Amino acid sequence: MMPNVIAYNTRMVKRSEVPLTDDDLLSPKWRGKIGIDGTKPEWFSWKLKRLGQEKGPSYMKRLGAQDFRLYSGLTIITRLLAAGEFPLVLNTYVHNAEDAKRKGAPVDWVAQGPVFTKFQPIGVAAKAPHPNAARLLVDFMLCEEGQRIIASFGRVPTRRAVATNVQGLDKLNFVIDEFSADDDFNKSYEQFRNVFGAPKP
Repeated sequence: MMPNVIAYNTRMVKRSEVPLTDDDLLSPKWRGKIGIDGTKPEWFSWKLKRLGQEKGPSYMKRLGAQDFRLYSGLTIITRLLAAGEFPLVLNTYVHNAEDAKRKGAPVDWVAQGPVFTKFQPIGVAAKAPHPNAARLLVDFMLCEEGQRIIASFGRVPTRRAVATNVQGLDKLNFVIDEFSADDDFNKSYEQFRNVFGAPKP
């Protein structure tokens, strides 16, 4: 799984100051100080569904007025967070924040509840040149040993017998994404761009 969390620069923000509610994110003190990945509308789509057709668009319009710092890619946005370009990142994956922490960057994370997450799918192509080898790879990725390797990267394993090495994840309430990959993605991406604008190249 790939849980979405709020990452923050520990030199710029105290943990107790990190916004944890939707209303907290609208505080004027965060205007122009929050980074966001402008290529991932999944969080945006999920939040709209959660808030409902009446409240959702209105809230997103107010949130968009916070003048977010948009970039393409969570790796670059996490590095900019660590460098102090802005104190918060709204929609990053927990493993990005954990990777920065392991490397000594002043980065930590908190989670809004419930925690939006999505699965990282794996499969075999219909016309794979070596389908048996592909099936073996899928089997390995899903077996206990493969899931332990995934957990070692700070990711959330899908096998219950394999524990994550990220502290606090076992206490979170996850909500699995029901987001499709084609028309819903394109529609949400267009809505996202209309609210937040385009990311920097």
